[in-house]
Amino acid sequence: MIQKPLFFVLIFIIFLLPATDPDFGWQLRCGQQFLTTGQICAKNTFSSLLPNYEWAYPILVYPIILALIFERFGFWGLSILNALFITAAYIFLFHAIRNNNFQKMVFLLAIIPLSWVVFSLGLRSQILSILFFSITLFIISNVRSGKSRFGLFLPLLFLLWANTHGGIVFGFLLI
Repeated sequence: MIQKPLFFVLIFIIFLLPATDPDFGWQLRCGQQFLTTGQICAKNTFSSLLPNYEWAYPILVYPIILALIFERFGFWGLSILNALFITAAYIFLFHAIRNNNFQKMVFLLAIIPLSWVVFSLGLRSQILSILFFSITLFIISNVRSGKSRFGLFLPLLFLLWANTHGGIVFGFLLI
């Protein structure tokens, strides 16, 4: 069964990417602003584009994660965190699918080129939505099969998800 751990090591290595997200700078500054002043980034104060723009959906958790990891570990820390989040998403998705291991690995590898537009930018809040979606699918799959009572954690997961990325809508659709 060495192929399964090697598969996930491969996923980790593939997604050990630098942060090239065009939104990275202002999200990092929003996290730093919250950590120093306690204020949520609701207005566009860190760019000259759309100077009077107010964010309709200010997120809190993702910018704080960016700021904390960047201050402590720099860009390498963000790259490692990106690879860890995506690998964790793949692990949860892998265990939520009921096919044999080879079919699951082929399916999961096929997802990479289809989603490379988002994945190739390094750590983004969408990555957390993918992780939370995979965890939700894993929980639902296990609750349906009677293997787990982790369904009790869904409200907490959704609270975290709602403060991370707007992709929580897909979680509600999944349920």
